[in-house]
Amino acid sequence: VFYILIDAVPIPSLFDLGATVNLMNRRAAGELQVPVRQPGGLPEVWGVSGKTVVLTELIVWRMQVAHMHWRNRRFLVGDFPVFEALGIDDRPAAVAGTSLFKNRDFIVDFARMRLLVKSRD
Repeated sequence: VFYILIDAVPIPSLFDLGATVNLMNRRAAGELQVPVRQPGGLPEVWGVSGKTVVLTELIVWRMQVAHMHWRNRRFLVGDFPVFEALGIDDRPAAVAGTSLFKNRDFIVDFARMRLLVKSRD
């Protein structure tokens, strides 16, 4: 677990190499005071744990993880089954997919439980 800092709000997050998009549950959106509309008009997302209707899309203009900063990252907000499967559907949470690391190189150091990230710039 690591924390994504968005507008000074720490959101507990997990990194998922199998996810191509970034996900956020309804509780995390509430912490950020992002209005969540009722389902309808937005696409469904299919994942390993089933399908979910996207409640809203959030473009995070600036966020921070440890000492690194990201800009313009998209999160889909919904009641995704993956949060329930992981036992974190009752609190704010996010899943960082591989799209978080667009234009960045990263190495997952499983032995030391580290994620090493470098900007390509």
